[in-house]
Amino acid sequence: MGQSGRAKILICDDSFDLRIFLNLKLSKAGYDVLQAEDGKECIEILKNNDDIDILILDIMMPNMNGIQTLHQLKLRLKIIKNKQEKENENEKDTGPSLKVIFCSAKNEEGQIEAALQGGGDDYIVKPVDPKILIQKIERLLGHNQSQRFAIVPSNLDIKVKEYPSEEFFKLIKLSEIGAHLELSFKVPDGEVITVLSETLDRDYNLDFKLKGTVVFSEQKVKDIFETEIVFKGLNEFQREKIRSVTVKTRELKEPSDEEEEEEDSAT
Repeated sequence: MGQSGRAKILICDDSFDLRIFLNLKLSKAGYDVLQAEDGKECIEILKNNDDIDILILDIMMPNMNGIQTLHQLKLRLKIIKNKQEKENENEKDTGPSLKVIFCSAKNEEGQIEAALQGGGDDYIVKPVDPKILIQKIERLLGHNQSQRFAIVPSNLDIKVKEYPSEEFFKLIKLSEIGAHLELSFKVPDGEVITVLSETLDRDYNLDFKLKGTVVFSEQKVKDIFETEIVFKGLNEFQREKIRSVTVKTRELKEPSDEEEEEEDSAT
């Protein structure tokens, strides 16, 4: 963290307009922000600032692209991370070390994969949605807003309205502000999807649309992507109904699962 006690973020992008835009949004969100216009300046700033928490790194830049910059930074990043981890141990602080978010155009999927394999922690596509970026930053910093709300684990079968399929997916976590899903495919960040579940409608009285924006999707194993969504368009009455479920319920289950448990306990 910076001297102010706030997380410090370095934006490295050759677009002046984007740097100013992100600086404004992130500063308003309570972060200390530094800027670099290319990989060389990014490296110099990191040499003189060991307390940077998040690096937002453009992939396509002249002279030295983001992947090349990260390659040049590997040793420096290792030094910074080791120093931060030692400080965290001394202070009994489990806070995160420096994280890298790549920023890319949507047509650079191969570049994105190479960037993540090369040491990136997450990525965001252009044009950048600041709300999604802040969600990603909060997740990487370890204090995602969802931790302030009750979260209930789930094993419910679901459908996704925007992706009609005979296949059932899984709802694995639910809170009043969002959900975690297990899907068999990757959904792009920023896409809006709707969770459909007869069990939520019938047994848990959540008879309204659970529509949310994808903020994160990570492949766990082959054909399983854990996908986080943040709900949009819910009013306070609907959030209260979800809250009543997440606070009072230990786990969301299909009726058949509960019946099997009762039979097992009886035997």
